[in-house]
Amino acid sequence: MGSKNISDKIKEDEKKAQEAEEEAEQGNARSQKLLNSKDNNRGKVIFQFSFFVALIAAYFIADYVTGTQQQNNIRKGMNHLEMLSSINPDFRYMTTFTLEEIVVGSQNDLYTFAGNNKFFNELFPIFRRAQS
Repeated sequence: MGSKNISDKIKEDEKKAQEAEEEAEQGNARSQKLLNSKDNNRGKVIFQFSFFVALIAAYFIADYVTGTQQQNNIRKGMNHLEMLSSINPDFRYMTTFTLEEIVVGSQNDLYTFAGNNKFFNELFPIFRRAQS
């Protein structure tokens, strides 16, 4: 009886050791699979991160460019307004009346088309020299 118990215990110990070894092998296989899957996910995560960084950078670059263009347009408009304000008011009115006469096809009593032509011919070179 004693030898049967000992041999049974030895067999049980061998089975337990074999099961423990199989579990260890399975655990190693699982951990290896996990490590492999992490490597695959790492590349995917790096790609996704790079893609979103590129999108955000493109947005800010486009925003900067459009902001710069808008500032340039505003600057051009302000320069234009400054030039308009520096024009002699009489010259502005004569230009307005002349354009109105051209569009309407009539002549105003105060300013005639011939008078405006003479005015432009004499004043325009002076105006050009003043702007230079």
